[in-house]
Amino acid sequence: ATGLAYGLASAYAPAKGGSSEMKITNVVTTTPVVNVTNNLTLSGSASYSVFLMGPAATAQGVVLLDILSPPAAGNALVRFVHASSDTAGLDIFQDDAATANIAALAYRSGSGYLSVPAGAHDYKINLTGTANAALPAQALTLEAGRIYTSVVLGSSAAGAAKPLSLNLLLDR
Repeated sequence: ATGLAYGLASAYAPAKGGSSEMKITNVVTTTPVVNVTNNLTLSGSASYSVFLMGPAATAQGVVLLDILSPPAAGNALVRFVHASSDTAGLDIFQDDAATANIAALAYRSGSGYLSVPAGAHDYKINLTGTANAALPAQALTLEAGRIYTSVVLGSSAAGAAKPLSLNLLLDR
């Protein structure tokens, strides 16, 4: 993908299975921002998402395996990715759940996929183990048969140029 702006995603791109190296480059300076990984081993039959996380000077790439098999009839799949370098672990609650559906999601990690009924859902995102909201409740509408990745990105610092937000991406 070329010219990909902050918070956006590209379509899937084909990659050969086996060992490879992936680099993310600044389009203005044409210098590598980060070498995602040396000797990344990809399965030719699998799909992956690559996320660039952190401040530009210390950015790191994270590769997650995607599941693109359709969910059960009437459901959607959604996973969450923690991409905010200055935000502690996150607990994610769906629709006023008493306990976290996803607990202690660490920076630079993704949850497993949750199978949820299609429709509108509210997600409350708290700092791990507290009632302190990292973000106000976020309403997401998920379509039946679709697969999503929801990315927590930005900064939790007061007055940040890019404040903490939740970005819903369509995987399939």
